Amino acid sequence: MFAGIRRWLPVVGLLSALAGVAACGKAAADEAASAPATADAGGGLDRVVRWGRDIRLEENDQVLTVFVHMERDPRGGFLVADQSENQIRRYDRNGRLLGHFGRRGEGPGEFSVLIHALPTRSGGVLAFNAFDRGTVFDSTGRVERTLRVPLESLYQARLRDDTLVLLAGDLPQRTPSPDRARLHVWSLPRGKVVRSFFQPRVRGRAHEWAANVAGIVAMDVRHDTVAAVFAISDTVYFFDRDGRALRKVPIPFRHFRPVSERRRLPQQDDIVAAREWVGTFSFICSVWWLRDGTLLVQYQDRVGIEPHWRLLAMTGEGASLFDVVETPYLIQVDPATDVLYFQKPQSPVPNVWTEATLRR
Repeated sequence: MFAGIRRWLPVVGLLSALAGVAACGKAAADEAASAPATADAGGGLDRVVRWGRDIRLEENDQVLTVFVHMERDPRGGFLVADQSENQIRRYDRNGRLLGHFGRRGEGPGEFSVLIHALPTRSGGVLAFNAFDRGTVFDSTGRVERTLRVPLESLYQARLRDDTLVLLAGDLPQRTPSPDRARLHVWSLPRGKVVRSFFQPRVRGRAHEWAANVAGIVAMDVRHDTVAAVFAISDTVYFFDRDGRALRKVPIPFRHFRPVSERRRLPQQDDIVAAREWVGTFSFICSVWWLRDGTLLVQYQDRVGIEPHWRLLAMTGEGASLFDVVETPYLIQVDPATDVLYFQKPQSPVPNVWTEATLRR
């Protein structure tokens, strides 16, 4: 069965969730370009966030914004990994381009699917290809080291310090199973996984398919505690820094559609039916942990390849604060200030962001 899944996984599954997220962003921008402006351009978020300034990322003949993952740069401004262009960029806080490096390819400093770029304490960058390797750059963008990352798919990475990295993704298995550890502590000096944990249970044939097709794992770290989510589970799981389970809290969704075991599964080679089937359930894409303990959960429904974003806020004990549908895409949350960075609502281009803060 799993071999069959893998045959259409790159089209509607892994690349739909990873590289296809770029298509999500582009589709959202294309849709916004033809949509009329409305008084509530935030898709219902106006009542729960205060909108701030816009930031336009500088572009030129060598730099075009398609779809980015962003981290705040400790030196000020933003560190951006453009997944479609396979390029890493530094911007100041106003969006002025300070420099760029990396490109498409298989050689040193090159990427086929650039998934994340993380600033290191030394001023350099640790960047990840989605499927096989990590690259350490110095502060000037010169390649210092290339490392094999032993994951068959990588969704997210967080630096615990300059020696240990928390990776969210799947280790290769001789006999694929949906019940697998999905968070891993990776030693940068040793270049190997030293600990794995977070094994969400998956039961039922449809859930097994969904876990292999849309099995995104996301996490955030606050002090010494990890908050983790699995795409098709309605729960936040908490662990200590060593991977010991602490507790789990149900997510108070109002609009989340679970995977149904009663719905007919698509044939293995029917890509159209597979895309339609993926559109029958919701899946979580991101989680952020704010300074006061509030958790933000971004999830989506799909119509074809187009995402429809939803954003939920909850307390650490599981009380609902809001659950809003048809929101703009939330790119990142600044862990130092709790500022939210959205792709600008109704913007026809993806290089314009809007800052926001939660109403308290």
